[in-house]
Amino acid sequence: MTNEEPAARWGQDLLIRFRWQIVILLVGLTLVGVGYYISNTPKSPEIQILDEAEGGDSASVVTVEIAGSVNRPGVYSLAAGARIDDLINNAEGLNDLADGQWVEKYLNRAAILIDGQKIYIPSVDEQLPPSSARSDMGDQSVNQVFGSSDTRVINVNTASQKELEELPGIGPVYAQKIIDNRPYSSVEDLRTREVLRQNVFEEIKNAVTVY
Repeated sequence: MTNEEPAARWGQDLLIRFRWQIVILLVGLTLVGVGYYISNTPKSPEIQILDEAEGGDSASVVTVEIAGSVNRPGVYSLAAGARIDDLINNAEGLNDLADGQWVEKYLNRAAILIDGQKIYIPSVDEQLPPSSARSDMGDQSVNQVFGSSDTRVINVNTASQKELEELPGIGPVYAQKIIDNRPYSSVEDLRTREVLRQNVFEEIKNAVTVY
């Protein structure tokens, strides 16, 4: 018998005696390895729709208002890229007074929402012109303010060149310049971006809107 045989037999006895401890140790090391791998694997980004204004990165959300014939009118913050249909669902849908025919005909529920936009859903008792829901850019917007005044307000984000030229002091050149610099987040952008001269801006600022 060589010196190696007793050593091998001793090693086998040791493995048999402590076999369960060794198994538990190996299982523990495996679990630690799996946990480390999972914790260091990058997660896929999630798009979250916020029900009410809950804060968050301003670049990843849009804050919009929905009013009129919905069950829960108000201001909502939704994930950037959300659609008008998402806003209506957050407002718990249209109520019983909503003019369903008007909605089906003029409201593009698939349009992407713009930050600062307002959507108004009329009731069956109201008479709104079709232009209040149309948009040359494909984005839903309201071109007229309804309620206390019948004065038409031009949406500089969606109006055609012909509509813009109806404004005082706006000719073909200014109208085209307004179109070329879209979109606008506020009426003041017409002045701060030097789209219009100060005197022209002062003349039309109360006759235009961006949503």
